[in-house]
Amino acid sequence: MQLNKKTEYAILGTLYLAGRPQKGFIKIAEISKKGNLPKALMLKIFNKLVQHQILKSKPGINGGFTLNKSPKEISLLDIIKIFETSSHICHCTSKTCCVSAPLCGIGTIWREAEQDINKIFQNISLDTLIKKTRNTSTIICNS
Repeated sequence: MQLNKKTEYAILGTLYLAGRPQKGFIKIAEISKKGNLPKALMLKIFNKLVQHQILKSKPGINGGFTLNKSPKEISLLDIIKIFETSSHICHCTSKTCCVSAPLCGIGTIWREAEQDINKIFQNISLDTLIKKTRNTSTIICNS
C-alpha cells in the first residue's frame, strides 16, 4: 500500500500543527515553508481537512489553520480516509471485483490484512506521532 502525496502532506501538515508548543492559528505559508511543501496544494488539502472537521480556519491577518480536536483524538485513519480513494490493498478485496472473492483463500488473507492495517492506523494518533518524533530535529520531512 502506498499513500498518495495529498495524504502524506495532510499528515505532515497536521502533525506540524499538533507539535507546536504554542497553540493558535498558523498561516499556510509557515507550514509550507517549514516543510518545503507546495503552498497552493497545502491550502487545498487544509481546506478539505476543514470540511471534514479535522482543522478549523480563521480568515484575516491573525487567521490561519489550527486543529479542531486534540491531537489524541485525530488518528492517521481519520486523515487517510479523506484523501485515499480506496482502502483496499489489492483489487480482489473489492466487493465488485471478483465473484470468487468470498470463497477465495487469498482474498480472505488480503481482507484480514486490510483490517489489521486499518486498526493500526486507527490506533496511531497525532499525539502518538509527536511523542515518537520528539527527539528528532524536525517533524516535517521531505520525501
